[in-house]
Amino acid sequence: YTIDTIQYFRTKHPKADIFLLIGEDQAQEFTRWKEWQTILEQVQICIAARTNSVNTTALNDIKTQLTLGTKEPVILQSPRIEISSSSIRSRIVNNVPVKYMVPEKVHRYIRKHSLYTEHL
Repeated sequence: YTIDTIQYFRTKHPKADIFLLIGEDQAQEFTRWKEWQTILEQVQICIAARTNSVNTTALNDIKTQLTLGTKEPVILQSPRIEISSSSIRSRIVNNVPVKYMVPEKVHRYIRKHSLYTEHL
């Protein structure tokens, strides 16, 4: 779970500012995450838009829901890249190459540990 990863890094680096980057699709579902309110307390949420046109109403709803006190999520204004973790996992499961979709070290780690499938 994300909260476990955050707590691990909090223990290793207690003075660090921790940022959590999530896609707009995950931001809409964030309140379903395990211990989501604790996550908001411990990190700065950054949201990358996934759609081609930003829905201002939906974005405002997300910001309101994920604001803790005066700490609002940061909405990233950046070029959109049509790569998602879901599509990467799906490609791996279907034995479709992901080498140029992830950094080389990540690609090697996935292959070494046979992540997402036993037949990598």
